[in-house]
Amino acid sequence: MNEYDGSKPLKNARQEKFCHCFIVHYNGARAAREAGFAEKGAGVEASRLLNNPNVLARKNYLDRMAVEALGVTKERIQKELTAIAFANPDDVMEWGDSTVINAEVDGVQVQIPYHGIKIKNSEDLPHEIRAAIKKVKQGKDGLEIELHDKHAALKTLAAQAGMITDNTKTATEVSVKQAPTVNVVVEKA
Repeated sequence: MNEYDGSKPLKNARQEKFCHCFIVHYNGARAAREAGFAEKGAGVEASRLLNNPNVLARKNYLDRMAVEALGVTKERIQKELTAIAFANPDDVMEWGDSTVINAEVDGVQVQIPYHGIKIKNSEDLPHEIRAAIKKVKQGKDGLEIELHDKHAALKTLAAQAGMITDNTKTATEVSVKQAPTVNVVVEKA
C-alpha cells in the first residue's frame, strides 16, 4: 500500500484548497465552502473530507509546517506551561503588615485598612513570571493582576508526563468521600 505523508499537494485542487482553508480557522463547513463545495451540505462534505486518509495526512502536514514556521516546539510549550503551573502571587507582589490609613472622604474622616500590598515592577520580573500573568487592569480598588489557570497548566503537564490519563482523576477531582479514614490513637506513656 502506498503511504501518503501529506508533503506533496493533493491532486484534487478542491481537496488541497480545503486543507489550506481548514488550518486557517479549523471550521470544516467554512473550509469546504471556501474550497468551492456547495453551501448546502458543506458540513457533511467537510466530515467526509476529514475522514479521507489523504486529505487528513495533507491537513496534518500543513498544520505541522505552520507550527514549525512559528517556532512552536514541545519544549517551548512545556516551558510556558511550567511558568504558569509554578507561578505564585509572591512572584508579582509583596505584602506585609496590615495597618490603617486615616483619610478624608467627602469631608468625613475615615480609616482605611491597608495591607501593605506592593506590585513588583514589570521590568524586574523574569520572562517566566510575566508569561504566567493573564491580565493586569486598573480596578475600582487599585491595580488587579490575574494569573493564568494554574490548575489547568498542572493538569496538562501531568498528562504530558504520563502521570494522569483520560481515565485517571487528578488529586483535586477525587471527592473527599473517597479519602481513606485514618484512626490515630495516642497512648499516655
